[in-house]
Amino acid sequence: MSTASNTYARKRALFCSGAFSFAPRLANAPDWGCEWLDTTGLVRMLKDRVARIQVTDAYASSGHFNAIDVKIVHKTNGVIDSKTFRFRDYITEATVSEAVGRASPLDRVDPFYIWADRENFEWYMATPTKEGLRNLMSAIDLYLNTFE
Repeated sequence: MSTASNTYARKRALFCSGAFSFAPRLANAPDWGCEWLDTTGLVRMLKDRVARIQVTDAYASSGHFNAIDVKIVHKTNGVIDSKTFRFRDYITEATVSEAVGRASPLDRVDPFYIWADRENFEWYMATPTKEGLRNLMSAIDLYLNTFE
C-alpha cells in the first residue's frame, strides 16, 4: 500500500474513532474498545466472538456512506448475526449542528451521510451533534450487549 493510501486510511480511521464512540456496557465500565482500521472497527467480545463494525456505502462505490453494518463473528463458526444501522433511522434533523441546503436527490432519501473522496472523509452538508449520534451508538451498543 502506498504512503498516500496509508495516510487516507489513517484519516478515515481517525474520523470513525471520533464520530462513533461506544457507550459503556455497564455503569462505570470501560467502553467496548473498538479499534478502527480504515472504515472497519473491531470489538473483541467474550466467548471467542468479535464484532466487525463497518461504515457502509449503500450506493455501490458512490462515496456516500450512510449506515453502519455490524456482524457478530465467532472465531471458528463464522458469522452469527448481522444488522445494518442506517443513519437516517437514528439521527434526526433536530440533532444537526450545522445544515446547509441539500444539493443531491440522495439527500432526500438519506439526509445524513459521510462523503468520501481520496483526501476527505467527513459528514456531508449536515453534521450530527454528539447528542444526535447517541441514539445510533446506543442502538449498536444494545445490539452488541445481546451477544455478550
